[in-house]
Amino acid sequence: MDTMHHLDMKVVEYSHSAGFISYRKGLAEYYAKIGINLNPENEIMITTGGSEALVYNLLKM
Repeated sequence: MDTMHHLDMKVVEYSHSAGFISYRKGLAEYYAKIGINLNPENEIMITTGGSEALVYNLLKM
């Protein structure tokens, strides 16, 4: 709690809704090594659960 009370941040912000780009790029690199080419900008999304992924996928249709 002491760390939180002395945190020097003006704004606490959410991450990108598709997940951190560094993680998405890492996943794209991994999949490229096994022959699956994905664009981390618009073909990889990190979610907290399977049902959330399905909902986002349906919204894109």
